[in-house]
Amino acid sequence: REAALTAKQAAWRDVRSGLASLQSKLMDLKLVGTYTGMKATSANAEVVTATAKAGAGTATYTIKVEQLAMSQQMWSKRLDAPLSLEDGTAKINGVEIKYSKDDTLASLAQKINESTKDSKVGASVVDGRLVLSSTETGINSNIVLDEDGAGQALWQKLGLVGSGDDAPREGYPLDENKGYVKPGQNAIFYADGVKIERSSNRVDDAISGVTLELTGLSKKVEGSSGWEGYEGTKLTVEQDLDKAVNAVKAFVDEYNRVWQANRGKQSWDKDTKQGAILFGDSALNGIQYRLRGLVTGPIDGTDSKWSLLSS
Repeated sequence: REAALTAKQAAWRDVRSGLASLQSKLMDLKLVGTYTGMKATSANAEVVTATAKAGAGTATYTIKVEQLAMSQQMWSKRLDAPLSLEDGTAKINGVEIKYSKDDTLASLAQKINESTKDSKVGASVVDGRLVLSSTETGINSNIVLDEDGAGQALWQKLGLVGSGDDAPREGYPLDENKGYVKPGQNAIFYADGVKIERSSNRVDDAISGVTLELTGLSKKVEGSSGWEGYEGTKLTVEQDLDKAVNAVKAFVDEYNRVWQANRGKQSWDKDTKQGAILFGDSALNGIQYRLRGLVTGPIDGTDSKWSLLSS
C-alpha cells in the first residue's frame, strides 16, 4: 500500500511539472513582444553587428566604419631586471600604488591591477614591457601619472614620463629603450552617409531602437574619397517572425508531450488487464478535458477567424 501511494505521488509530481512547463510556454504566446519583436541582420559581421528591439522601424541601412574606438595605452621601456629603486609610492589616475626595489614588471602590474580597480586602468606585461590600458575607449580615456616625488622616479625608470629625448614617443613601440603612448580615439562611422562619432564601439543612440556593435573597419575603395571611399555593409531591420514561430512551436511540442505523458498514466493494458498508475483517476481526467478545451474551445471577444488557439 505504501509503495503504491509513493508511486502515485511521483506520477502526480510529473503531472504538475508538465503543467508548469506548459504554462511557461503559454505565457510566451501571451506576450505582445513575441509578435512585435524586431531583428537586425548585418551582411558583414566583421564590420558591424546589431540588435533591434520592439519599436525599431523596418528599414535597410548602409554602414561604413572608418575608425574604431580605442582606449589610451602606454608601453614602458623593455625591462628584464627588478626595478632597483628605493621603495616608494606612485599614482595612476590619483590612486596610489606602493612599489619596492625588488618589484619586477610582473609584480608591479599585479599591484597596479589590485589597486586601480576604481581608476579604470589595467596593467599587463608584453614582451618585457609594462602596458597600461584604460578600460574605457574614446578620446577622453586618459591615463594620468604623477610626475613628482617617488612616482616620477618610477615612471621615468619605465620611460613613461620625461622631456626631450626622455619623453615617451607617440604610437606603437619600436625602440626597446623608449616608452610609447597611444592616445584614445573615438569611433567614426557612417549610417547612410551621415557621419557619426562616438566614444564607444557599442552605439545605441544612432538608429532608434537599434544597438550597433562596431567590430572592424570597412575596406577602402580604390580611387574614392570621403565617406564614399569605404565599402558599405548592408544592415537590415525587420520583424522577427522566427521569434513568434519558435514560441508557437515550443508550445505545440510541450502540449503534445504533456498530453501524451498524461495519457500514458491513464492507459489500460488489454493483455495484462492492468491499468496504468492513474488509470480511471477523475482528477487527471478533468485535467485532460481542460487541456483539450484549451486548444479547441472558442475565445470570447476575438475575430471569428482567429477564435481558436489551434487557428
